[in-house]
Amino acid sequence: MVRMDAQDKKVLNLFCYTGSFSVYAAAGGASQVTSVDLSKTYLQWAEDNMQLNGLLDPARHQFIHADVLQYLDTLKLNTYDLVVLDPPTFSNSKRMKDFRIYNATMWTS
Repeated sequence: MVRMDAQDKKVLNLFCYTGSFSVYAAAGGASQVTSVDLSKTYLQWAEDNMQLNGLLDPARHQFIHADVLQYLDTLKLNTYDLVVLDPPTFSNSKRMKDFRIYNATMWTS
C-alpha cells in the first residue's frame, strides 16, 4: 500500500525500525523519504536496507536519530504527504521510560 501511494510524495516513516516502509516508499517513487528512530542501530539497518535495494540517495532520503515525539514538535504543518506511524508495543530503552501503547479497544465505550 505504501509503495502504491508513494509516487512523487514526501514520506515520513516514524519508529522506522529496519526501514521496510521507507524502502517501499522509495521503490514506489517517493520524492523524499525521512526515516526517524531512537535507535542508531535500527537507523543503520534502515540505511543498509535502502542500500541493498539500490535506493540509497542521500539527496532524497534522510535517516534521523531522534525521539519521535520530540521530533514531531519540530515539524511544520503540511510538511509530508504520507506518514507511516508504526510504533513498537514496548521499548527497553531507558530514554523511553514513559512510552506506552494502549490497545485501541480500551478507549471504546
